[in-house]
Amino acid sequence: MSPTSIVPLIGGRNGSTRIDTTSGRARCSAAYAAAPAEAYGRTHESAVLLGAAARLRGAHDPTDPQVRELTARGRAALGEEAFAAAYGTGRRLDRAVATAEVDPARYAAARYPAR
Repeated sequence: MSPTSIVPLIGGRNGSTRIDTTSGRARCSAAYAAAPAEAYGRTHESAVLLGAAARLRGAHDPTDPQVRELTARGRAALGEEAFAAAYGTGRRLDRAVATAEVDPARYAAARYPAR
């Protein structure tokens, strides 16, 4: 695997949260990609990203405190049905699309402008 195929994700613990863009395999928790979306009030997008992260990991990660917090806040903001639908959308993405969704390059200034 080349060094360029590993991309650090936004908000990782000590820079350790990474995704292998060659295989699409999550390293640690790709769910940290959902935090910027939520911070900008894009709760639906955050739920989709949580689902995409679960797709890459192969399962939801209830042991990760940030995943639990983002999930709880998403459910509270969207309601259970809407959150489940958005999460399911992310969970059903194919691996390549899920990998692209959690790519930190998607969080450029144009997508999330300065407040």
